Amino acid sequence: MEIYFAPFHGISFRLFRNIYLKHFPYFDTIISPFISAAKAETLTKALFRDILPNDENPPIIPQIMGNNAEKIVDTILFLQQLGFSHVNWNLGCPYTPIVRKKRACGLMPFAKDIASIVEQVCHKTTIQFSLKMRLGMYNKEESLEIIEQTNDFPLDFIGIHARLGTQLYEGKTDWKAFEKCLALSKNKIIYNGDIFSIEDYQKFITHFPQQNTIMIGRGGLQNPFLTAQIKGLVFSEQEQKHLFALFYNDLTNTYVNYYTKTNILLNRLKELWKYFAIFYHLSPTQLQSLLRMNNYSDFEQETNKLIEQK
Repeated sequence: MEIYFAPFHGISFRLFRNIYLKHFPYFDTIISPFISAAKAETLTKALFRDILPNDENPPIIPQIMGNNAEKIVDTILFLQQLGFSHVNWNLGCPYTPIVRKKRACGLMPFAKDIASIVEQVCHKTTIQFSLKMRLGMYNKEESLEIIEQTNDFPLDFIGIHARLGTQLYEGKTDWKAFEKCLALSKNKIIYNGDIFSIEDYQKFITHFPQQNTIMIGRGGLQNPFLTAQIKGLVFSEQEQKHLFALFYNDLTNTYVNYYTKTNILLNRLKELWKYFAIFYHLSPTQLQSLLRMNNYSDFEQETNKLIEQK
């Protein structure tokens, strides 16, 4: 099973990736948090500092966001000059400020516009090009129409989070709708959505035995050992406790040195603990108590206590 690390805007940037993958080196490919497409004359290496130098292991696929063909093509050509051979286009982000601008998931109701941009990318560049989207923004027919419109283009893959944009991350994923996408697409389809445990994975692979690639996002933060477990590795509870403590110690030491402002450091770690809380089986009350802390020393003391008690 090949496993892609789904992007987390604001979380899975280079500093976090390097530490996370050092301790949990089980993903095969990473998709970067999105970078906005721009015209050639405004593009500089500084815009891509989070993915440069292009030497990460596992390899990273830059993800871009935009709805303008010229900007998307210009950005791809610039990334090719930087040595990248694959670019992913974000059509899946469901958040309102982005959707209102007809970007990401907000573009999904406009399949012909998407196909036109894909055509220009395929005509004007030699990049491996892929899409990351949902079942639709408002209805599940949107993904089917996009697949129909892009079936004749040689996409590297289409990653599908099996929810609508209007659901955000709530409600159940829809395997029946995903199955229709699989049946219709001539291009490779990668599944994404709600694989949080080895049991979730086993149910998925039993239902879709031909799928040899999946994308994992939140599940990899809620259980850092999930990808290893999928690949057949077994860790005792004591081993998990020890390995997570090493990871978290490395992470906090690095963050403390990087973030000179305590409030930024605290906010970064709080965002991560929304996921780590699942690994530590924290109750909603315990998590809220942690997230309400405004003093880093208190937060550090409490999280260290949780890690020692695991």
